Amino acid sequence: MGRGTFRSQNKVGETTSFQTKVTSFDPLVTFLSGSGRVSWDLGNGSGYTASNSFIHTYPDSSTKTVTLRTNLLSNLNVLQLPTDSIVGNLDLSGWDNLGGGFTVHTNPDLTGITHTYSPQPFTTYYAQFCGLIGNLDLSMFPNFGGYFRVYNNPLLTGITHTASTQVFSRYDADECDLTGNLDLSMLTALGGVFDVGENGNLTSITHGPSSTPITSYVAYLCDLTGNHDMSPLSKLGGLINLRVNDSLTGVTHSPSPQTITWYQIDTCDLTGNHDMTWCPNLSGFFGLYDNNNLTSVTHTASTQAFSTYRLEGCDITGNHDLSMLTGLGGNFHLQSNSNLTDINFPISNHEFTQIRVEFCDLTGELDLSTINLTNLFLAYVNPNLTSISHKAYASTATTLSSYRVHFCNLTGNHDLSMFTQLGGQFYINTNPNLTGITHTASTVPFTHYSANSCDLRSTHDLSPLQALGGSLLLYQNGLLKDITFPYTTQSFANTGAATSQRALSINGCSLGFVNFLPLSGATMNVGAANGCTIGLEDNNMTSGEVDNMLVNFSGLSNTYNPQGWTGVTLDISGTNNAPGTSGISAINSLTGTPNNWTITVT
Repeated sequence: MGRGTFRSQNKVGETTSFQTKVTSFDPLVTFLSGSGRVSWDLGNGSGYTASNSFIHTYPDSSTKTVTLRTNLLSNLNVLQLPTDSIVGNLDLSGWDNLGGGFTVHTNPDLTGITHTYSPQPFTTYYAQFCGLIGNLDLSMFPNFGGYFRVYNNPLLTGITHTASTQVFSRYDADECDLTGNLDLSMLTALGGVFDVGENGNLTSITHGPSSTPITSYVAYLCDLTGNHDMSPLSKLGGLINLRVNDSLTGVTHSPSPQTITWYQIDTCDLTGNHDMTWCPNLSGFFGLYDNNNLTSVTHTASTQAFSTYRLEGCDITGNHDLSMLTGLGGNFHLQSNSNLTDINFPISNHEFTQIRVEFCDLTGELDLSTINLTNLFLAYVNPNLTSISHKAYASTATTLSSYRVHFCNLTGNHDLSMFTQLGGQFYINTNPNLTGITHTASTVPFTHYSANSCDLRSTHDLSPLQALGGSLLLYQNGLLKDITFPYTTQSFANTGAATSQRALSINGCSLGFVNFLPLSGATMNVGAANGCTIGLEDNNMTSGEVDNMLVNFSGLSNTYNPQGWTGVTLDISGTNNAPGTSGISAINSLTGTPNNWTITVT
């Protein structure tokens, strides 16, 4: 009999009753073995519906009491009531062979489930997106396993298990209110995906020995406290995420042959050394950043490729040895470790798209000669960093768009002849012992070039930088006498109102005559928000040198590029001598119509 009305003599046996507010009711039950049938009193006076699965439409969402009737509840194995608006507690105390696929998910008014002992194995236990309150007692299921999902029960504070050797493919209890310790020591085949994240009162998790491969382990945004012992999980792999556990001071692992593709324990309180020697297949994303008491990380050899390595905002101290990670590359962040003095990079053929080691205490030479650097390199504010050696290769494919090594102690000449795609933002200012910079030909546009407040000497050769533009700051290089400009068609403009933010600021040097004519193809963008200023003051120029400079500018504005060199502001005052006859004539031409320059002289 499928769906119909039982005769009165069939209305016997055992029952399970519960309340629902659903408008479309679609239950499913199956028997442990063979065939069987059940009948349903739908609580609306419509008689009994006889079917293992059906859909019944109610006229409204008022609360109804549904009663399932069968000859023997022990014959039933599977119950599925998803999205059926169950209200209150679901009492399954007579279902002593419950198992298989148990599904009651997405019942937000379901506050509890009462079970009795069942020896049957489970393939699924789904009770996510419900309103379970307090502890969920599953201690009566000795063959529990498969897919277990009870996530998003914001009032669920605990889960009780009994010993089970069944394999878990998934254990999801995230976004609940699990409190204190979650004891899983009796689940000896925990594996697959494990997620208990976003349980703000979960302070610890106890694991038992499991050799089942784990592909994902997530316990972020909890309150894990002290050391978290994951050593019983001997095949840990895939993704590990324990981030934002403010009181987590350490994590213990046992050796695992699995590949780790994501390992993230940032914004915690990891303290002392973090041991990663258990993992010979570390790869992908590695992030332990923002652990203020983390002083070191110990690795073992891995040939796997990295996309990201982040240890910024810690207290990494002394030398950080990465020589064994031959697949290291991608985004590399070790900035803001004030006691970090050196880094041993591996021999790696992978490109580093970012290296950030600013605000550390790198001391002496930083050796980057074994890695391929592209896109971004930041090593500024390392006051004891005296030199950087780069790999001698000609990169023609990838732009190095930000190179910032200012406020260090680079000494002597800094060789950048290996970077054929240098451009973007270039900061090497405030290295008081830097005497020279060697460039090679590059057609990548520059937006900023600052080498001010160094010890650049004699002639500074910028001619290889064929797309120099933006702003050029070379001021306060007391022994700088000349500059060789490139032939560029880029625009120059002030970046702010201060004298240190001018388009071309080459004051406070020892300039004689500097030939600006190679810049004839450039545009002085006087219409920019802060205008366009050339600063040449305080260069101890003779009157003849001042005259030659002014005549040079007159040629640019009147002859070579009137459109690009109109309306410029020039300061050539200070310790420079006053202009002579030819200089005054050039000033009259430049400040008059149509050139409209503004010029300050001594």
